[in-house]
Amino acid sequence: MIEHALTISAREVNQFLRLRYDLNEDKVLSGSLISQDGSVSIQDENKVILTLVDIEQETTLKNGSRYHETPNGTTFKSPDLHLNLFILLSAYFNPLNYTEALKYLSAVISFFHAKPVFNTSNSPELIGTGIDKLVFEIFHQDSNGKNNLWSTLGAKYMPSIQYKVRMLTISDASIRQQIDGIHNVGLDKNIP
Repeated sequence: MIEHALTISAREVNQFLRLRYDLNEDKVLSGSLISQDGSVSIQDENKVILTLVDIEQETTLKNGSRYHETPNGTTFKSPDLHLNLFILLSAYFNPLNYTEALKYLSAVISFFHAKPVFNTSNSPELIGTGIDKLVFEIFHQDSNGKNNLWSTLGAKYMPSIQYKVRMLTISDASIRQQIDGIHNVGLDKNIP
């Protein structure tokens, strides 16, 4: 499900950039900036890299019911898990193309400003992925937070913006227990 959210987001931004700048190549790639061995993982320069940097549980919806009434009784299943994703869009451009980096980063920001909500009616690729809606909002960190993020990534700072993407819902459809309902109420005449 997370992979669908990231690939569909990158694909939609690429479609926007292709139309805006009459491109015949993708400018947005989904992936990490740095490989596990510390080397740069992106082979092509002059790209905007979409990277998942964090996942958090949406706690305001945490207390879902485990019990659900059905015509045949009550079922017990795990409640839905609601997740927010934090993505980083980094302009990985040759230093000589710094203004191009800012141009493409500005265009990406413009795209998400114009289309902050992806749903099945305006983004048909979401159909069948289990994702009903994605809401993109700019996530601002102070200088210390940004420094910690880039240190954790193991990369040098580059022009970038971070978004909080609300909200993936993971549902466990399997029923853990079936409790039969009461079908007949009667009195036991042997009780005094």
